[in-house]
Amino acid sequence: MTDHKLSLTQVLADDAYRTKNFFAAGVLIFVLLSWLGVMDYAATEYVDDAIVQSTVAFASARAVNAAVSILQSAELSPPVIGGLTMGVGEVLDPINDLVEQYSTLMKMAIGSLVIQKVLLQVVSDTFFKALITLSGGLLLAAIYLRQTLYLNVLARIFISLVFLRFLLAVVVFLSGAINQSFVDQYAEQDLRQLDQVVNDMDSMQSNNTSNISDEAREGLTQDLADSQDRVSGIERRISDLQEQLPDLQRELSETDEQLAAVRSERGFGERLNPFSENELLDQANEARDQAL
Repeated sequence: MTDHKLSLTQVLADDAYRTKNFFAAGVLIFVLLSWLGVMDYAATEYVDDAIVQSTVAFASARAVNAAVSILQSAELSPPVIGGLTMGVGEVLDPINDLVEQYSTLMKMAIGSLVIQKVLLQVVSDTFFKALITLSGGLLLAAIYLRQTLYLNVLARIFISLVFLRFLLAVVVFLSGAINQSFVDQYAEQDLRQLDQVVNDMDSMQSNNTSNISDEAREGLTQDLADSQDRVSGIERRISDLQEQLPDLQRELSETDEQLAAVRSERGFGERLNPFSENELLDQANEARDQAL
């Protein structure tokens, strides 16, 4: 069975196929596009704008998170509930969790965009462009000089470099075009809503103290004064106990000595008789227990 498939070497080496000039024109076009970098500029501009937008969204999310954390420590006593205390943190916990997840997502997006920007800078560097130009020149030389031994290798090297050179730029460019057409308007709307939430949180934080009624303020002040009085009483009792501690330790030591003396004076029969009673021993044990 005859194989009708022709390799690249056979196609370019055979004069019957008028493809050398066409192939050479393609190589020159890719080399020229690599130096012009039109798509690189558009992709880099999109990445820069996306980094700025993601950073602003991340900063706004962290601001909301900080405001929520402060408000979570506050307590409200709405009159309609009859003075019952309601923890604001219980209400704001779901919002705080959602904001934390959003800030984590923005952090990951910023990291991904930074990596894309670095890769764009690498493939658009002058060294990479010169490498593509050199590989393209060697490929053209192999085509027209009929160096079939190196033709396939040089063609694969050139195609691989062109693939790396334009793939990332094309992907980022298409992603930016899709986002501008379908996503940006929703992202800007969400960002404005997030800024409004930040402003609302700041207003709640600044007005948190002024919104407390005079009666509630007096009640809080009285509770604070009572708590301080109880703390002062406990501190005084602790101070008295600390002053009495040396005397108690001395009495305990004396009681232990008396107990040891009584035990040593007991006879052998009394020691073996568990029912024998010794009034002095009982008094010593009682005194020791009181000292403890």
